[in-house]
Formats: sequence, structure tokens, C-alpha cells
Amino acid sequence: TIGRNELSTLQAMHAYVDAQQDYYLQNHRWAHRIISSEGQKDGLYWPTKAGDVPSPLGPNFSPAAPDEGYHGYHFRIISDNDGHGAALLAWPMHYGETGVMSFMVNQDDRIYQADLGKETESKVQAITRFAPDAQWQVAE
Repeated sequence: TIGRNELSTLQAMHAYVDAQQDYYLQNHRWAHRIISSEGQKDGLYWPTKAGDVPSPLGPNFSPAAPDEGYHGYHFRIISDNDGHGAALLAWPMHYGETGVMSFMVNQDDRIYQADLGKETESKVQAITRFAPDAQWQVAE
């Protein structure tokens, strides 16, 4: 399960980059939300009706419950390293059960990974921008 969740997360990271590029082309700015505010199109996903322009991300990224996550991972948009773009941070919902590696990607679509250990939850709360240091390695 961990390997499958981590592979799904890598695919989701690439989908995020594509969605951000689509959003930027339409809005001339990066989205700073994954799920749009109710009734708005201020994120990468919003519900649509027949004939509506589809959102850059599909409904799979909209969890049924607020803390459900996606394939065992939580996702959060963070600032990129120069403050002009938007990067994505992903970490396992339950370290060692749903995943081990945490991931981050910016609009250049290069994914970095790190094993943040049992303190993953508290460590990711301190990450506010895309600035991979020595503990982060390029994911292959």
C-alpha cells in the first residue's frame, strides 16, 4: 500500500503542475488553493455542471471528508522559493502506514522527496515555501 500511495502521489504532483499551468493561462496568476471556495473558481478544482468550463483538476482531488486526503496523503499549496509561484507539498496522513516519503514540487515539475520520520506532521507544518535543503533529494 505504501508504494502504491507514493506512486499515486507522484502522479498527483505532476497533475498539479499541469493544472497550475492551465490555471495560470486562464487567470494570469497561480492558484493558492487546491479546492475552490464555495461558489468560486479561486482554486484548481471546482464543481461543474453540464456545459461549464471544467476545472484544471478533476473531482478526484476533492475529498469527501475534510481530512480524508488522497491515496493516503495530505496536500498543501506553499509559496515557491522566489515568492512568485506556487508549489505543492505532500506528506503521508499516517507516517509508516499510508506512506513514508514526503514530496514537494514547483512549477518546474521537478519533484523532491524526503523521509521526515515520525515527526513528519509537525515538520511539514513549518514548511511554508519551496526550498528543498540537503535532506530533500530529486525523486526518480
